[in-house]
Amino acid sequence: MLEQVEKLRKGPSMKEAMLYEKLPDRKVVCHLCYHQCRIEEGNRGLCRVRENQEGTLYSLVYRQLISRNVDLIERITTWAIGTN
Repeated sequence: MLEQVEKLRKGPSMKEAMLYEKLPDRKVVCHLCYHQCRIEEGNRGLCRVRENQEGTLYSLVYRQLISRNVDLIERITTWAIGTN
């Protein structure tokens, strides 16, 4: 029962992150980018989308759209041919 409550508190967009290392005293090091943030318990990394909760790093943006781009096919074709 306690595990179900904990999952609801974390929400559907939170998932345990990949590419991190656990350290003593519930600290973690995130290896996602070159910043290599050392994150203490209850804090977030420089990107503000990864949070250390009880010594486990969680992604706060899992399954959320974070970027969208529409590029016209005509523009891509023209660029590939080399004409402007």
